Amino acid sequence: MEFRFVFYPAIGVTQAPEFIGQPVSSLELAEGQMNIISNYTLHLHDNKLMTDFSNTGYIERKEINGKWEEISEDEF
Repeated sequence: MEFRFVFYPAIGVTQAPEFIGQPVSSLELAEGQMNIISNYTLHLHDNKLMTDFSNTGYIERKEINGKWEEISEDEF
């Protein structure tokens, strides 16, 4: 089974597209990647290298039909 994260930076501030992580073989790896991006964003904000804005992200699972589907947080 494959998992990946999707991250949307600067919601409402920029037209930047989502950032999609490379597929990995476990949910734990996808969570780890998402946490790295989240913590780096916090670091930039805390050190006044980036203004405060909203961002969001989620994890997807590749289904049998080949499509990526968001999974709910209660599946973690």
